[in-house]
Parts: sequence; C-alpha cells; structure tokens
Amino acid sequence: MKTSVYSKYRNVKTLYKGILYDSSAEAQWDARLDLLKRAGEVLKYRRQVLIEVGPQIRTRVDFQVWTPQGVHVDEIKGVETPAFKQVRRWWGVYGPAPMQICTLQNGKWKIEFLEGSRTSHEAAEDSNG
Repeated sequence: MKTSVYSKYRNVKTLYKGILYDSSAEAQWDARLDLLKRAGEVLKYRRQVLIEVGPQIRTRVDFQVWTPQGVHVDEIKGVETPAFKQVRRWWGVYGPAPMQICTLQNGKWKIEFLEGSRTSHEAAEDSNG
C-alpha cells in the first residue's frame, strides 16, 4: 500500500490494488476483505455502493459484502460527519441490510453493528436479482 497526502479529516489517501482510497483504514479494510475472501468467509464485495436510506436520503457505503450468512455493508470511519450521523439515525428504519461501522484504533479494528430494516438474507436476495 502506498500512502499520499492528508485530507480535511486528517485521513491519508492510500493506493491499494491500483485504487486510491480516501483513507489508509479503508485500504486496510479492503486488504482484510481480500484475505477473508481467500479463506471463503466472504463470497464477494463491491466498493462505493449507492444506497437509499430514507425519503430523499442516499449514501454511498464503503463496501457491500456477501458472506455465506447473507449480505451486509461496511462503513469505515475515522470521524463521524454530520451527514453520517443522519444516515445512522435512519439506518434502523430504512437500511436495506445490517451495517458494520469499522474504526481502526491503535492498530486494532473496533466494529459496531447496526441492524437494517431487513435481514441480511432478504437483502442478499434483492441484491442477487
């Protein structure tokens, strides 16, 4: 991974697999998902997925992840912006799948779980067509 300059929230833009990530934590999470995929714990994942989270509220989640248990989304956070706080409030009512809010603290991942309005299996069925 190659790191670059600081941004507004002091995150470091990082290059991984030819993709420029908004933060080194986001690039590290992608690397983690790659390892989980090789181990069979993750079936597939997509980056930067646009999701509707309420009336007139859309957000772009960092990762949408399919596992043998269903689908969920991963949001990599260093700072909770006002916009994300609004998404968090609406997620339990309108979120299409469970969300993991992942924060890298002192080299270790802290993961907070938010339930969506549907189960991960319902969301997986909708996502698979």
